[in-house]
Amino acid sequence: MILRHCGKFITISAAICLLIAGPQAFQPVSSEQSVKATDKVAEGLRTATFETPSGKININFPEDMAAGDTLSGTVIAEPVGNTPEEIAKATDELNGYVVEVKKAEEAPPRVAEQPVPPKPHEHKEPKHASAPQKYPRVCPGHPFTCMLPAMPLPLDVILTRNDKPVCKCPVEYPHSPPEGHVCSDGDCMIPSAGQAGHPVTINTACDGRSDNSSVCVGGKPCQILAESPRSMVAKTPKNIVGSSELKVQEGDKVATAPFCCLAVKLRACKSVLKKGETTTVTVMVSGLADVKGPVRLRILNKTPQTIQMEGGNDKTITIGG
Repeated sequence: MILRHCGKFITISAAICLLIAGPQAFQPVSSEQSVKATDKVAEGLRTATFETPSGKININFPEDMAAGDTLSGTVIAEPVGNTPEEIAKATDELNGYVVEVKKAEEAPPRVAEQPVPPKPHEHKEPKHASAPQKYPRVCPGHPFTCMLPAMPLPLDVILTRNDKPVCKCPVEYPHSPPEGHVCSDGDCMIPSAGQAGHPVTINTACDGRSDNSSVCVGGKPCQILAESPRSMVAKTPKNIVGSSELKVQEGDKVATAPFCCLAVKLRACKSVLKKGETTTVTVMVSGLADVKGPVRLRILNKTPQTIQMEGGNDKTITIGG
């Protein structure tokens, strides 16, 4: 693999609150009015999220998905609760859901590179009509691989329970991949830094199937969240901060590069405010010692209807030069 570092700036982010609001909300398709869906694009992923009383179910697709792609994604549950017992109960509730990705075709299993030719005079059965196409049905905690239609029709991502639809979220994608996302075979673009515990995108020629791919940071495996024919997105470990090495493998191709994991911590002088009160929030970024070049820190207030941030609710600060 040819190795190149990509990007002059590394962007890391911090949120003033834990509430995440998507750009568009979609209505339930059953009587369970407490479930709603949102769709957003961030950190190399296009994510459909179903919010339930027991927590969230996130369906991750690659951001650069395009018509005709074979791609991999993941379904990840985020249970809510203040005690281990509450979290366990919420997890059981979320595991009772099944996600259907309609209008996409379930990818067939891998086959041998060289098919076995038929023997001479071998009897061939007449061809029958092909079986109905199957679409992915995935439980939380599992990956999936699918093939997108040749025409860019929005996917219907449907949350079901007991085989009944609960909520639907359309996921749109373009006819062609975005410019700058296509790598030649053997080319691998590895970022020089990323945020600990957050997704990192490696642009390289892939087959869209994550079962033969791996990403490691500091020798520790990363969870692959999504893969397209042009990139793979993996979640970096939370407990590795500072200089390290990122290793990516796609089939029998391997590339490594120096990699810095940056950690962000927020601390407020007061965690509970009354109307009209103010407080100071301190942002600490660690792991910068070996980063070459500037780093952009984005601070975003995700509940501006509740609290205001002095100087604007979306700030970008450049560290270094």
